[in-house]
Amino acid sequence: MKPNYGFAKRQRELAKKQKKEEKKLRKQAEDAAAKARKQALLDLRDGRLRVASQCNLWVEGMDQPAIRVAIHARPTASLTIWLQSCGRVMRPYEGQPAIVLDHAGNALRHGLPSEDRVYALDGRSKGAPRPPSIRRCPSCYLVVSQAARVCPVCAYDFPPGAEPAVTYTPQQLRLLDRY
Repeated sequence: MKPNYGFAKRQRELAKKQKKEEKKLRKQAEDAAAKARKQALLDLRDGRLRVASQCNLWVEGMDQPAIRVAIHARPTASLTIWLQSCGRVMRPYEGQPAIVLDHAGNALRHGLPSEDRVYALDGRSKGAPRPPSIRRCPSCYLVVSQAARVCPVCAYDFPPGAEPAVTYTPQQLRLLDRY
């Protein structure tokens, strides 16, 4: 039998105390971060803060109509996240325009946030794949509607017939019966 000097018991007591202190410190840090975020939103609303940077904090459930610019630096595969984050700045506010700067290509991936969309209750999109609704100006790189004939920023004339051709694979085509 090995002698027991009480080290194991003391070690368990210290570990338990350490966990309790860590939990308290973590809670204090979370409270401080939440308080700082809340203060940042108040400062934005009241004009004391002009720019705030965040990642995945203010995507949903944030109500700050005075925010007029969103800069997207991270690509997302989620249409919901794309639309929700753009919607943060697209609500009307004192006649000011909304600006969405998409450095991640989300508009090319998901389309413009202002586009009409058709949804289905079973989670699948309705209808055949649609052609791209937007294109990039080769002169100034502004993303514009596919229907635009002239770039509104640099006045580049899109050549006639520059719209991409829509192609379908046999797997995408299927016979639809009326009844």
